[in-house]
Amino acid sequence: MIIQIHEIERQKSFIFGGDAYFTIENPATGCRFTYKVSKAEKAEDLFWVGLLTGPDNTSSYTFIGRITKDPLSGGWVFIHSPKKIGADAKSVQAFMWWFRNLTIGRFLNPINFYHCGRCCCCGRLLTTPESVQAGIGPVCAGRM
Repeated sequence: MIIQIHEIERQKSFIFGGDAYFTIENPATGCRFTYKVSKAEKAEDLFWVGLLTGPDNTSSYTFIGRITKDPLSGGWVFIHSPKKIGADAKSVQAFMWWFRNLTIGRFLNPINFYHCGRCCCCGRLLTTPESVQAGIGPVCAGRM
């Protein structure tokens, strides 16, 4: 199964919204991990990536790396930080695989992508089916 272009663009818009909580799941194995991607406060092209490692799904995240622009290609890259969770961890491998495929616009294996039901920019509860599917409310979408 190949994920369609509009789905890839929807996922990109969501994670670069500034405060995105989401889960990626491999339906073949049932393996899933939850991440948080947050925009750095004073840097335009820098996002922090955390992995849910505890019981509180809003605060129990462990830093696994950052997303930034590659100075040579201008594309987005994920840079792993091995201080707390090693590169060989399945959770880190899953994020690296997902992000790499997201940035090149190609998924050859099916994955499920779930967001938390709140706007990735302002955190407000999403109420319309279009907003829930996109992960961003209409006001914030108009600002992007």
